[in-house]
Amino acid sequence: MAQFNDWCLAVDAPVGNHFSRVMTGQAERLPVGIQATAAIVS
Repeated sequence: MAQFNDWCLAVDAPVGNHFSRVMTGQAERLPVGIQATAAIVS
C-alpha cells in the first residue's frame, strides 16, 4: 500500500457523518510518490 503521508499533504473536511479528504502532492517529494505508485501498479 502506498504511504501517501510520505509525499502528500492531506486535509479532511466533514461532510455530514463522513469526511472528504483532499490530498496534494508535495512538489519536492513527487519522485518518491511516482516510484511508490509505479511499484503498486506494475
